[in-house]
Amino acid sequence: MWIGPYTGQVFTIASDVDIDHIIPLKYAHDHGGALWSPLLKKVFANDPDNLLVTEDNANQSKGAKGPSEYMPPLTSYHCEYMRRWRFLASKYELEIDRRDADLITLTLRGCH
Repeated sequence: MWIGPYTGQVFTIASDVDIDHIIPLKYAHDHGGALWSPLLKKVFANDPDNLLVTEDNANQSKGAKGPSEYMPPLTSYHCEYMRRWRFLASKYELEIDRRDADLITLTLRGCH
C-alpha cells in the first residue's frame, strides 16, 4: 500500500504509482546538471532524497516542471515539497529559475 503525497490517495496496485524525481532530471540538466560527470548524473537520478512514490497521473502532469509551473494538488504537502526542492537544489548546486526560487521562499515563509 502506498499513500501518494501529492494527492493523498491510497494505492494498492503498483501500476497506479510512479517513482517521481522531486527535481525532474530534465530540470536538473537544464539548470546545471548538463555539466555534471556521468557518475554524478547517475547519483542524482538514483538519490533516495530525490525519489518519491507518487500517483502516476500526478507524476505525468508534473513532467519536467519546476514549482512555479507545478505544485502538488494536496496543499498540505507544499511545505515538505518546497523543503525538499531547496535541499536538493543546494545539495547538487543547481541554479533554480527566479520564479521557482521566489515561490520556494514565499511558500516556506508560511511553513512551521
